[in-house]
Formats: sequence, structure tokens, C-alpha cells
Amino acid sequence: MALFERIQADLKDAMKSGDKCRMLTLRSVISDVKYAQVQVQKGQILDDNEVLAIIQRGARKRQEAITAYEGADRNDLAEKERAELAVLQSYLPQKMSADQLEQEIRQLLLDIGATTKKDFGRAMKEAMAKFRGAAEGDDIRKLIDRVLSAP
Repeated sequence: MALFERIQADLKDAMKSGDKCRMLTLRSVISDVKYAQVQVQKGQILDDNEVLAIIQRGARKRQEAITAYEGADRNDLAEKERAELAVLQSYLPQKMSADQLEQEIRQLLLDIGATTKKDFGRAMKEAMAKFRGAAEGDDIRKLIDRVLSAP
């Protein structure tokens, strides 16, 4: 089952069970996905990686909102954002540890034959496609840069 279909099915379950937070969060994701479909091309269905990117953006927005609300001493709103973030995180892949990510990046660089800084762009493209959601893009960039810079 595609990720978007799973989200739609989970929305129906949330509606049946009366889980208001989950229902509102999933409706927001579905709305964002449908908006992205219209922006890309009318009626084109997004693949799982594109839907995952939309969910990641939503999670990042909620994380920023939590920080802002806590700074303004609005714990009630921060708690609401935390609940929505938990719903979104249930659709994101498990985060990789730093050691595991480094090992996977080194293997990926060997597989594609990247050995110098000139290969950085190709390595980033491959790594982002492979590790989307499992690691932050900035962490991937720093690691690839470090590995390719090492003698």
C-alpha cells in the first residue's frame, strides 16, 4: 500500500475512533499532498518519497512551532504541536545513528565510485534519495564532505 493510501485509510480510522488530533493532522497532510499534486501536474499522483518530503516539512514546521511556543511560555499550544508531531513521526522512517549513517555513506560512496570532491554532487543526489527521512540532509552533506576530503 502506498504511503498516501495508508494515510487516507488511517484518516478514516481516526474519524471512526474520534481521535480529533490525529484526524486534523492527517487532513492537513492530505491537503498538502493534494496541493503539491496540483502544483506538479494536474492529477499526477506523488510517489512515496515526495509524500515523505511533505510529511518531513510538516514535522519541521511543528518542531519550530514548539520552540516558539515554549519561548513565549505557551505550553498549551506547544503540547498541541507535540501531539501533531507525534502523529507525523509515526509515518517517518526510523532515524539512523551517526555511526550507522557513516557506515552506510561510506558503502554508498564505494558503490558509486565517488573518491574526490568532484563527485560530491552525484554522491549527495544518491545519498538523499537513499536516506530521505532516515537522516537530516545537513548531516549527510557534512559526512560526505568529510569522507571525500579525507586522504
